[in-house]
Amino acid sequence: MARVLDLDGKKFGKWKVLERAENTNRGQSQWLCECTGCHRKIVVAGLNLMAGRSSGCQQCVKRLPEGEASFNGLLRQYKSDAKRNGRVFRLSRKLFRLLTSSPCHYCGTEPKRLWTRGDTWVTTNTMV
Repeated sequence: MARVLDLDGKKFGKWKVLERAENTNRGQSQWLCECTGCHRKIVVAGLNLMAGRSSGCQQCVKRLPEGEASFNGLLRQYKSDAKRNGRVFRLSRKLFRLLTSSPCHYCGTEPKRLWTRGDTWVTTNTMV
Protein backbone atom coordinates (compact mmCIF):
# COMPACT_ATOMS: atom_id res chain seq x y z
CA MET A 1 0.00 0.00 0.00
CA ALA A 2 1.30 3.42 -0.95
CA ARG A 3 2.20 5.88 1.78
CA VAL A 4 -0.05 8.95 1.92
CA LEU A 5 1.66 12.34 2.13
CA ASP A 6 0.42 14.79 4.73
CA LEU A 7 -0.87 17.78 2.79
CA ASP A 8 -2.47 19.60 5.76
CA GLY A 9 -1.88 23.35 5.49
CA LYS A 10 -0.16 23.16 2.10
CA LYS A 11 -1.24 25.39 -0.81
CA PHE A 12 -1.82 24.30 -4.40
CA GLY A 13 -2.72 27.27 -6.58
CA LYS A 14 -5.77 28.82 -4.91
CA TRP A 15 -6.44 25.69 -2.82
CA LYS A 16 -5.44 25.58 0.83
CA VAL A 17 -5.63 22.07 2.24
CA LEU A 18 -7.63 21.98 5.49
CA GLU A 19 -7.77 18.29 6.40
CA ARG A 20 -7.83 14.74 5.10
CA ALA A 21 -11.19 13.56 3.72
CA GLU A 22 -12.51 10.04 3.19
CA ASN A 23 -10.79 8.00 0.47
CA THR A 24 -12.51 7.37 -2.85
CA ASN A 25 -14.09 3.98 -3.57
CA ARG A 26 -10.79 3.04 -5.23
CA GLY A 27 -8.79 3.94 -2.15
CA GLN A 28 -7.32 7.20 -3.47
CA SER A 29 -6.71 9.95 -0.94
CA GLN A 30 -8.88 13.04 -0.89
CA TRP A 31 -8.50 16.33 0.93
CA LEU A 32 -10.90 19.01 2.11
CA CYS A 33 -9.65 22.22 0.54
CA GLU A 34 -10.66 25.85 0.78
CA CYS A 35 -10.41 28.19 -2.19
CA THR A 36 -8.52 31.28 -1.03
CA GLY A 37 -10.38 33.36 -3.63
CA CYS A 38 -13.97 32.73 -2.53
CA HIS A 39 -13.59 30.52 0.59
CA ARG A 40 -15.61 27.65 -0.90
CA LYS A 41 -14.77 24.29 0.66
CA ILE A 42 -14.52 21.31 -1.68
CA VAL A 43 -13.09 17.79 -1.45
CA VAL A 44 -10.30 17.36 -4.00
CA ALA A 45 -8.39 14.21 -4.98
CA GLY A 46 -4.82 14.28 -3.67
CA LEU A 47 -3.53 13.07 -7.03
CA ASN A 48 -5.13 16.07 -8.76
CA LEU A 49 -3.55 18.46 -6.26
CA MET A 50 -0.09 16.93 -6.61
CA ALA A 51 -0.25 16.79 -10.42
CA GLY A 52 -1.49 20.39 -10.72
CA ARG A 53 -4.77 19.37 -12.38
CA SER A 54 -6.79 21.24 -9.76
CA SER A 55 -5.64 24.67 -8.68
CA GLY A 56 -8.82 26.30 -7.39
CA CYS A 57 -12.59 26.26 -7.74
CA GLN A 58 -13.98 26.83 -11.21
CA GLN A 59 -15.34 30.25 -10.26
CA CYS A 60 -11.93 31.57 -9.22
CA VAL A 61 -9.44 29.88 -11.53
CA LYS A 62 -8.41 32.27 -14.27
CA ARG A 63 -10.02 31.36 -17.55
CA LEU A 64 -8.20 31.69 -20.86
CA PRO A 65 -9.36 34.41 -23.23
CA GLU A 66 -11.78 33.24 -25.94
CA GLY A 67 -10.00 31.20 -28.61
CA GLU A 68 -6.76 30.86 -26.62
CA ALA A 69 -7.30 27.18 -25.79
CA SER A 70 -7.97 26.47 -29.47
CA PHE A 71 -4.82 28.35 -30.46
CA ASN A 72 -2.82 26.37 -27.90
CA GLY A 73 -4.20 23.13 -29.36
CA LEU A 74 -3.28 24.18 -32.91
CA LEU A 75 0.24 25.12 -31.83
CA ARG A 76 0.62 21.84 -29.92
CA GLN A 77 -0.56 19.91 -33.02
CA TYR A 78 1.98 21.65 -35.28
CA LYS A 79 4.80 20.94 -32.82
CA SER A 80 3.72 17.31 -32.51
CA ASP A 81 3.52 16.87 -36.29
CA ALA A 82 6.97 18.42 -36.75
CA LYS A 83 8.48 16.09 -34.15
CA ARG A 84 6.76 13.03 -35.62
CA ASN A 85 8.17 13.93 -39.08
CA GLY A 86 11.70 14.50 -37.76
CA ARG A 87 11.57 18.27 -38.14
CA VAL A 88 12.47 21.03 -35.70
CA PHE A 89 9.70 23.53 -34.92
CA ARG A 90 11.41 26.89 -34.44
CA LEU A 91 8.57 29.42 -34.77
CA SER A 92 7.98 31.57 -31.72
CA ARG A 93 4.47 31.64 -30.29
CA LYS A 94 4.10 35.24 -31.46
CA LEU A 95 5.19 34.47 -35.04
CA PHE A 96 3.02 31.34 -35.18
CA ARG A 97 -0.01 33.43 -34.14
CA LEU A 98 0.83 36.02 -36.81
CA LEU A 99 1.19 33.39 -39.54
CA THR A 100 -2.01 31.54 -38.66
CA SER A 101 -4.11 34.70 -38.42
CA SER A 102 -2.78 36.53 -41.51
CA PRO A 103 -3.91 36.14 -45.13
CA CYS A 104 -2.00 33.55 -47.16
CA HIS A 105 1.32 34.97 -48.40
CA TYR A 106 0.94 33.28 -51.81
CA CYS A 107 -2.73 33.73 -52.77
CA GLY A 108 -4.06 36.29 -50.28
CA THR A 109 -6.84 34.00 -49.01
CA GLU A 110 -8.12 35.01 -45.59
CA PRO A 111 -7.77 32.46 -42.75
CA LYS A 112 -10.69 30.09 -42.35
CA ARG A 113 -12.62 30.12 -39.11
CA LEU A 114 -12.96 26.65 -37.70
CA TRP A 115 -15.55 25.72 -35.08
CA THR A 116 -13.97 23.90 -32.17
CA ARG A 117 -15.13 22.27 -28.95
CA GLY A 118 -15.98 24.72 -26.22
CA ASP A 119 -17.78 27.05 -28.63
CA THR A 120 -14.63 29.00 -29.43
CA TRP A 121 -13.22 29.97 -32.79
CA VAL A 122 -9.71 29.50 -34.06
CA THR A 123 -8.42 31.07 -37.26
CA THR A 124 -5.97 29.17 -39.41
CA ASN A 125 -4.50 29.13 -42.89
CA THR A 126 -4.29 25.34 -42.87
CA MET A 127 -6.30 23.46 -45.45
CA VAL A 128 -9.53 21.96 -44.18
